[in-house]
Amino acid sequence: MQKFKFLLLTILIANLFGICLAEDSLSNEPSCFENFPQKQNMIAILNRHARGFKIYISHDKKKRLIFTNTTNTKNKKTTVLAIGPNNWKEAKINCPLVATLSSPQKVILMSTSYIPPLEELNELNSVAGISNFNLINNPFFKEKNADNLEIGFPPNIEKILKINPDLLFAYRTSTPDIDGLNAISRAGIKVVEVAEFLEKSPLARAEWLIFWGAIYGKLELAQQRFLEIERRYLELQALANKQTKRPSVLIGNIQNSLWVAPGLASDLAQMIKDAGANYLLFDNTQASPALFPSEKILTLPSTINFWLPQNNWNSFAELSSESFYKILLAQKAPKIFNSTKIVNRHGGNDYYETALMRPDLLLADLIKIFHPKILSENTPLWFKELKDEHRK
Repeated sequence: MQKFKFLLLTILIANLFGICLAEDSLSNEPSCFENFPQKQNMIAILNRHARGFKIYISHDKKKRLIFTNTTNTKNKKTTVLAIGPNNWKEAKINCPLVATLSSPQKVILMSTSYIPPLEELNELNSVAGISNFNLINNPFFKEKNADNLEIGFPPNIEKILKINPDLLFAYRTSTPDIDGLNAISRAGIKVVEVAEFLEKSPLARAEWLIFWGAIYGKLELAQQRFLEIERRYLELQALANKQTKRPSVLIGNIQNSLWVAPGLASDLAQMIKDAGANYLLFDNTQASPALFPSEKILTLPSTINFWLPQNNWNSFAELSSESFYKILLAQKAPKIFNSTKIVNRHGGNDYYETALMRPDLLLADLIKIFHPKILSENTPLWFKELKDEHRK
């Protein structure tokens, strides 16, 4: 149980702060593709931002090869999903191979963050199972039967075998007993790892929409939708960066007596900059979490304009009971905004489901907070202010 709790905390921190944990890149040709005899008949799709996948498609568009980096950062390797009519097992591709004759009709998702790309591609009907049904906010699933779709985490292998999906999409952890992927693969289920959370920038994460488009045979639609997201993001970034005043922003909260915050190379830190603000953090040039004694926060500049706790607080009362936070508020007087505006009755937070895959909308939220006059007609989708009702 302790292992399970620690793993969930690690995953939560990674999503909460937009943390990238890997350096490997598939921006060049994967080495295991070098001796593939049909390579000359495949076109490489160039990524604009993402580094965790590489797509090759045949001239007739019937065959697709999708290379991805494993999501287990302790045992990094490249895997490939091969789609289309071909004897893939005899192909000289020297990576772990998952092969299927056609685009999937029935899939299982082990993360709610896979829902937005399928919605963009109009493929939600293909979802036959999901790890935790109660965490879903997407209205498409409101009338669905939770008992039929719920797989659980750790996953229920008997239920997965009963569903018998064409593909199961998941992230691998350093604890196989919990993610269950080895056992699922041994049972004959085709597992595809999705590593969007390892990307280094908001647009790189969003570009994984193209990964899904290639799988479902909707590459052009996915490319079109991603370019719209990118265009909107860059327009908002340019608008915010014209502002001469850049407010200061603190991110994080106390966990186990330490202040935990995203590193300066994380995608959330990048978004703070793109939203026209300055992220306050001590020397940390990594994407991985910054951990330091909470008292060190009090040595930051005299005034902090905004604080994004990035946890599950829904009201000011939830933080005011902690003595350190009282001191922080008294000395630094920040406005507090938390990403808990859309949370269902089971605690499922749409910030993790949707916001991280729609950086254009998330950037608009942050700009509205930091520079409210720019987007005067906008209302934040995922952030809400935690106000002290007794404070004038």
